[in-house]
Amino acid sequence: MSTKRRQHVPTAYSTSSRPQQRLALLLVMLMLTLPWSAMSSTNLEGLEDESRATPKAWGTGGSNDTGWISLDATGADTANSTMAYADLFMDFAPGALLDNLTFEISVDGSDGYWANQPQITLMDTQTPILDWRGYGDLGRQNSFSDNSPEVEDGVLDTWLKPNSVSDASWLLPSGVTITDLVIDALRPADPRVSFSTQNIIIHDSAVNPLDGRLYILLDDALLHLDDQASKRIIDIELDMQGRSLAIDANDNRLLIGTADGKVLSRSLVDSSSQTNLLEMDDDTTIVHAVGADEYGTIWAASDCSLHHLTGSQTTWTEYNFCSSDLVERPSDLIAYSDNVYIATTSSGVRAIEYNTFIDASGISISIDSDTQWSTANYLTSNSITQLELLNSQLLIASTGGGVNRYDVVAESWLGTWSTNNWLSSNVVRGLALTDGWLHILAGSTVHAYDTGAMLFRSQRQVADMGLLNSGRTIVAWPSVGYRSPTSGMMMVSDGSGTLARQTGETLDGTMVLVSSPETSPMEVVTHIDDGEQGEIWIGGGTIIDRFDQHDQVWRTPIDLTDYVPPYYSVTAIVQDSDGWVWVGTSDAGILRLRNDNGSYIGTVQGISSSHISSLSHDANTETLVVGHYESGISLINTSTMTLTEVLTTEDGLDSDLVTQVETRYGIAYIATPDSGVMRIDLHDLAILGSWQSLGADNLEATPVAVDGDTLYLGLTDFGILVIDRLTGDISDHWNQDGNLPDDDVLSLHLDFGGGLLVGSRVSNTGATGNGGLARWDGNNWQILQTSIPGGNNDPYVFYDITSDADGIYAGTNRG
Repeated sequence: MSTKRRQHVPTAYSTSSRPQQRLALLLVMLMLTLPWSAMSSTNLEGLEDESRATPKAWGTGGSNDTGWISLDATGADTANSTMAYADLFMDFAPGALLDNLTFEISVDGSDGYWANQPQITLMDTQTPILDWRGYGDLGRQNSFSDNSPEVEDGVLDTWLKPNSVSDASWLLPSGVTITDLVIDALRPADPRVSFSTQNIIIHDSAVNPLDGRLYILLDDALLHLDDQASKRIIDIELDMQGRSLAIDANDNRLLIGTADGKVLSRSLVDSSSQTNLLEMDDDTTIVHAVGADEYGTIWAASDCSLHHLTGSQTTWTEYNFCSSDLVERPSDLIAYSDNVYIATTSSGVRAIEYNTFIDASGISISIDSDTQWSTANYLTSNSITQLELLNSQLLIASTGGGVNRYDVVAESWLGTWSTNNWLSSNVVRGLALTDGWLHILAGSTVHAYDTGAMLFRSQRQVADMGLLNSGRTIVAWPSVGYRSPTSGMMMVSDGSGTLARQTGETLDGTMVLVSSPETSPMEVVTHIDDGEQGEIWIGGGTIIDRFDQHDQVWRTPIDLTDYVPPYYSVTAIVQDSDGWVWVGTSDAGILRLRNDNGSYIGTVQGISSSHISSLSHDANTETLVVGHYESGISLINTSTMTLTEVLTTEDGLDSDLVTQVETRYGIAYIATPDSGVMRIDLHDLAILGSWQSLGADNLEATPVAVDGDTLYLGLTDFGILVIDRLTGDISDHWNQDGNLPDDDVLSLHLDFGGGLLVGSRVSNTGATGNGGLARWDGNNWQILQTSIPGGNNDPYVFYDITSDADGIYAGTNRG
């Protein structure tokens, strides 16, 4: 970084003489960062004027106009806080008196003239002229004023809210004119969020050798990753349909083979799109692998075809490498030392030797030989997943055959790495070569091979790396630039969108590219207060997924098998008033978890059963009601985390079969499959009457009569329910199996004397006291007579009843 300053001392007059003396004007420019570098060119007005200062040639008077002078401050050292400085000395005639002295400084950040926190002082008198400490750069501002948490260390790192950001600002001195405003902005992105389980595919990856960013082809998108950014996804190109990547270092470009027969090109310098290098006539042809050799020739492989384009050609040349009608599908490609090695999914490896000719007409290629390596000669498997070059060794990873090794210099085969020696599985899904390490994803294990000592150091299960599924892809991210990791890193994907990170033998957490839940099916869901905007917890099987509503991302899922044995599933999730989360399981009892990170706290012993059907928390009594499938309920005090009571049919419950529990204001409501809704008063643990169904549907009439705190509800064909009006409890059920004259109740009325009149539909017996009209006096039933003259004229259907002091009036089927 360079800095420059200008000072202008336009006029100094000398009007008399004195004994010879020298007045020195010292200009000290102090910087807190790097030294200033010299620069003679400028666009400032007046630079073209030559200085009229003539040291050592004195007249009797006159002036001295220095013009603009560029000073370079040097000697800065941030290690020991040494500041840069520069001196300006001006000689005057002996005995001269200075009058009308003016001093000007000028900065122009757009032209490279600026200083960091400068100080200007007269040396002889130590008079400060300018003190810019604490104001940053004079002449430019290259960082925002800190405004945590959005702006830290001068960098704005946030997202639009929703369409703008007003968190960043500069502190500028008054009177400053901004001539140039340049904003260097990345467009970082949050991980893609899905509310269903995802199965993502990483097709290929490559590292930019200039800045170290990692390119990943994820599904149909190209992701740009920066390990030093707070949001590592710094760019996304959608709908690329990319299937293979390679770096062309000769022309500083990224090569992208696509699923629709193209080879795309992106600049490694600024990521700009460049002219497509290849567009096949058949847009269903997949470019499975691409590469570039040391001559700048581009190679692209599709089914049975190898295409190449030299630096001097404008059209591609195609070579068919299949030796039969069997289609050979490429999976990887490496160009090295006049050889192209093509890995295939089921036909081994093609080793194609070529010659490159350079003459006046340009560069041309000729194919000299085409050799197939397979299980018929050298390989242990024909299904090749990846090729990697380790020094002079060509490593051939395969599915079912471990890693074959070929020395490309000695042209000889080396011992295979397999389950016979080093690997835990012969199913090798990929290789990752970084600084001093080769990592091999074999089955569900990652092996770490020290390339310096040339020996296997350690191995680690994918399940121990923060992933829930088996490993599918391994990605290398060496340390090659300012966007790369500080140390070389490899990452493992399990297809969920989360990648486990490891440097050498040390785990480095995880990185999320696609945020999605793990559970399928999703069986239990609830909202959890985490002290921010809350999380949605979803349980399925032994996994609990957590969706953070503040960051709009899925957090690391909770695997309950870390705390209790497997072979069960989550059945219920509730949060108590202290914030702790309780989880019920089908065969592992209940667990208590933290609400912020899901860590395990403990459990409660002695509950009625380990089979939990439902949970509900009552904040009034701090009681967790635990329902069991066949063992009643358990009551837990959540403040003390102790068991309060166990209630079953032996204690008075109508049923031990509990399907669901709910609580409200100190009452527990318990759903059963055979006894309606049971109720428990949680204050004194009293069993209240159950709410049960009589099967009364589509009734002809449901008459009601109220006597103080008692409500009578008539149900056609079911009799009368006696209900406590204040509590809603059913205190009695009257029917004809007891002492009610008839169940077919159509009307109810409290008469003038306080008795309950009941009108019913009865059989047409012709009797005057057929039971159609009855009165309850609080102790006994009285059958009222009708005695209508004529044969068989007495009513037997009483639709409605009323009364006064003179008698009873009824609407009947006889009038």
